[in-house]
Amino acid sequence: MLKNPLVSIIIPTYNRAHLIRETLDSIIGQTYHNWECIVIDDGSCDDTDVVMQEYCEKDHRFRYYHRPNEHLAGGNGARNYGFKLSKGDYIQWFDSDDLMLENKLELAVNAFKNEKVDVVFSCSALLENDNDFKLIEKSAFSQGLDLFTNKVTGEIKINTITPVWSKFFLMDKDLFDEKLRKGQELDFYSRTFFKYKITYLNLNVVTTIIRTQNNGILKNFYKGENIDLLKSFMIVRQRI
Repeated sequence: MLKNPLVSIIIPTYNRAHLIRETLDSIIGQTYHNWECIVIDDGSCDDTDVVMQEYCEKDHRFRYYHRPNEHLAGGNGARNYGFKLSKGDYIQWFDSDDLMLENKLELAVNAFKNEKVDVVFSCSALLENDNDFKLIEKSAFSQGLDLFTNKVTGEIKINTITPVWSKFFLMDKDLFDEKLRKGQELDFYSRTFFKYKITYLNLNVVTTIIRTQNNGILKNFYKGENIDLLKSFMIVRQRI
């Protein structure tokens, strides 16, 4: 086990110049310092270039790219491209409008050092985007349950931003389906949990803050109103 392994944080972004500064600041504030942050722009038309130039000049651990045409438009293509560019021992996919608590990476790296696992899970606090930043839900996860069954039935909630993965485990796997517009988590986790025997550790602590927009995907998801997520579930069902 490496003494000071590198964590690759991969962030797709699209027109989040007004939010991404707080996300990047939460990464700079990590108590674990050996990380690289790869931000993949998916075609923004705001000031994302300006913001990212500022952060890349301020901290060499930030790297900024535009998604090439060989990857389809959307967050999935950006995530897959970021994985190709990553140099880390561990992979942390993240979103450009969410926040890391300061000890997120340190907790995950310590867990990998103490346990031989493929992925380390944790929890997220879901917050409304209002002046009070009100806590409305904490992601649930039950250690010891079958990952596949509990994911597809909704008994456990595992989003994209909380797990930290062993890159060695992911190297020969099919990652995010770039043809899907929504439900990439459902598809990726369902395929991976069904096909492979995964060793994992759940920290059962909150390490991330999810900021929901007034008409955002996550808000609709927790209301059960996003039909595209149901379409993704049907695709998963057909594949399995």
